[in-house]
Amino acid sequence: MNKYILVAVMLVSPCLRGDWIDDIAQHAQGKKLDISKSVKIMEGYISKDTQEIGDYESKLTAPHKKGVVAAMRDETIKIKLEAVRLSLNHHTKVRDFIKSLPKNEREGQKFAEKLSHIGKIQNELAVLRDETSKTGTVTDAAKNTAAIVLKEGQLKTMKAALQTSFMLS
Repeated sequence: MNKYILVAVMLVSPCLRGDWIDDIAQHAQGKKLDISKSVKIMEGYISKDTQEIGDYESKLTAPHKKGVVAAMRDETIKIKLEAVRLSLNHHTKVRDFIKSLPKNEREGQKFAEKLSHIGKIQNELAVLRDETSKTGTVTDAAKNTAAIVLKEGQLKTMKAALQTSFMLS
């Protein structure tokens, strides 16, 4: 049973932790990406992951009670530890890719274009949300809400595609 849970965590965990895309998208404009700031952002995620790994490992090695509840606690910590290790591996891949962008301009431009497009959609989404809160009529609010749902779907799809490209590499 635990093996199936671990496999599920390994497949899903990197997708759930795609918040780095939002942070890096802020530093992409057109076909250019600020590589030094992006690497610093990824280093922050990597240091956070290593700190979490240390915390979980210390919880596992700490003396604890025996019994069913303790066994469940240990298994839960092991699953969380594996998820954070996968996240660390993923963030390291992304950081290494970003570091390699100066060597491969074409890939760098494609990556920066995707990130800037994601940033543009996020800005449009923020404008739509502001308009919805200021709207007085029900019809306009419904139209804006429908547009927000569509933009959120588009944003999630683009993030998932970008995230999956790193999972497959």
